[in-house]
Amino acid sequence: MEEKKESQQIEFSKGGNAGDTENQHPDDDAEEFHWNLPIFLNLLALFACYFSSTWALIVPSASIPFIVARFPQQARIAAWIAASVSIPNCVLQALMGELSDILGRKPFLITDKRPMLQGIAGIIAGLASIAGPIIQGAFIKHNVGGANEGWRAGFYMSAGFFAMTLVLLVLFYHPATRPSAEGGMSISRRILEIDWLGVFLVASGLVLFLVGLQYGGNPYPWTSARVLCTLIIGAVLLISFGFYNGFIRKDGILHHALFEHRNFAICQVLSFVGGFVLFGGQAYLPQEITNLFTRDAVLTGVYNLPFNFLSIVGSFGAGAIMGKTKEAKTLVVVSFVLFLVGSGLMAVMQPHINFAAWFFPTAIFGIAVGASTLVLAVVVSLCTPNEYIAHAMSLLASSRAFGGSIGITIFEQIFSSKEKDILPGKISTAVLDAGLPSSSLEEFLIGSEHGITSALLNIPGVSQAVLEAGSSAMVQGLADSYRFIWYSLIPFAFVTLVLAFFLMSTKAQMTRQVAAGIRH
Repeated sequence: MEEKKESQQIEFSKGGNAGDTENQHPDDDAEEFHWNLPIFLNLLALFACYFSSTWALIVPSASIPFIVARFPQQARIAAWIAASVSIPNCVLQALMGELSDILGRKPFLITDKRPMLQGIAGIIAGLASIAGPIIQGAFIKHNVGGANEGWRAGFYMSAGFFAMTLVLLVLFYHPATRPSAEGGMSISRRILEIDWLGVFLVASGLVLFLVGLQYGGNPYPWTSARVLCTLIIGAVLLISFGFYNGFIRKDGILHHALFEHRNFAICQVLSFVGGFVLFGGQAYLPQEITNLFTRDAVLTGVYNLPFNFLSIVGSFGAGAIMGKTKEAKTLVVVSFVLFLVGSGLMAVMQPHINFAAWFFPTAIFGIAVGASTLVLAVVVSLCTPNEYIAHAMSLLASSRAFGGSIGITIFEQIFSSKEKDILPGKISTAVLDAGLPSSSLEEFLIGSEHGITSALLNIPGVSQAVLEAGSSAMVQGLADSYRFIWYSLIPFAFVTLVLAFFLMSTKAQMTRQVAAGIRH
């Protein structure tokens, strides 16, 4: 069988832009695409990757309040649990795309099927995001492995899912040779051609800068040498990376061919802000639920259902609509309108509201995250030359993870600052009004910070009424602190909403071309 038929691929001319329809073969000339068992097996392996990766992303964030209960002395650095996922994700994605383009990881589906398949992938990931918190909650509630140890079971399951995925990838994932911008260059030569200086600059710069942001104010002061050195050195390295890839190395990590189409750069910014909500929401929604509504581990997973389930609906719905209309711009604009609406509604949340009142803002966020994540991925794959698709998709994921890392840091700094400002005043007013002697106030505030009720009862003047007043005031103070997180998201959502209007149409790019086939 000829190589062309074996891979079912249509190549772009070297350096061609996927956004330029003159570089594409018309649909009538495109080789006919057929669904068959090898394609379904390839998809099975890839969807297993989606499931296991999403589980590993969701379960740690959903477990944060319960990990803190096991290690209360380390509560101030709980944000690192979420950051430990987003920071490596951000750094490694910048390199993985280029390596996968060289060593072999390519789309093998025709371009007009991408929205549908991306939608199905979103459903698979959504199932993990729904099942993960509830299953993990059951482990925690029933103290699997011991008191306050149930959260470990979800991590063990994650290891099992990754092992299963590895087997499926080895057995079934066999993409054909990618379209290559380097012609017949050997793999070893291509590896030597990788932008290793750019890799060093961006990896070291991102790690230092993001670690500095996480350190700042918690646990170290912003003016400390540890924070300033990591921030400044990281920023200098990132600026150097931008200068190097902008003016010296034009075929590096930020390959200039990727930016020939306007949609690519716009999607990077939009994905950055989407990461704010995706990673920040996953880190802080479970904490807001446990502090304001319920400490039942299973119910915490249930309260997360609107966000997680509607992200499936948003992903699949956006895929179906885009597959029908072949237009992405309207979907992106609507997604960021929903970000704005969701932020505003989350900012007015009050303790002890019913589930219906919680459902709508988190559901709106879920639809926005699911739709925007899918549509931006499809847009980037369409506006990128075929030989750089993996590279482009990795940069998109890196932008999202970078936004998530920044978002988690911003959210943590805002929440910690407001908590320190709001809680003491609210608790003091409430307990003094309930009859606590002023001489016992300082001791009561210190005890409240540690959350040990039995110790509070030993403080002179503390009654059940004082405890109830202090508890209610603390919950209200936490609610008032959380709302500033959502206030901070509003300006970012507004700016990106305006930017979304500058996206170009995708109709001309939604063809029946095959970017690269599979090996039979």
